[in-house]
Amino acid sequence: MITITDLYNLFPNHRGINMESIEFDIVSVFDNGDLKKGLFIPLDSEQKLDKAIESGAIAALWPHDREIPFFTPNHFPIFIIENPIFALKQLCEHYIYKIEQEECEKMTKFVLFSPELLNNHPYTYDLSEKGTGHRLQETIMKFEKGRG
Repeated sequence: MITITDLYNLFPNHRGINMESIEFDIVSVFDNGDLKKGLFIPLDSEQKLDKAIESGAIAALWPHDREIPFFTPNHFPIFIIENPIFALKQLCEHYIYKIEQEECEKMTKFVLFSPELLNNHPYTYDLSEKGTGHRLQETIMKFEKGRG
């Protein structure tokens, strides 16, 4: 399971509460749907932090060139990043390495685009299933190439 300590180590520029016991059930690039105990990573300016918080997000990776919305609670953990796609790739690689090194009772799910990148439909990657980590990394690379 991805923890906030993982995020502190990967992304040292942050604000909000410092509480080491936070765990994430889901990582999502979408601001809607079930984000209960979720980490929100907006990939474009159309995605809104307030919607993600309403949907249950408990932290966010936030692009350094976007202003943090004024309504964001002071305690809400925000990790300032250079590039959302690169940060997502970093997080994915870290998590795959982590679950290969240790047995995880609970797993964090990633909600991104489908492997075919069709119509930006959400697709859940359950890394407890064999081969899913590789598919997740391939999807991130496809998305990155499509935007570059």
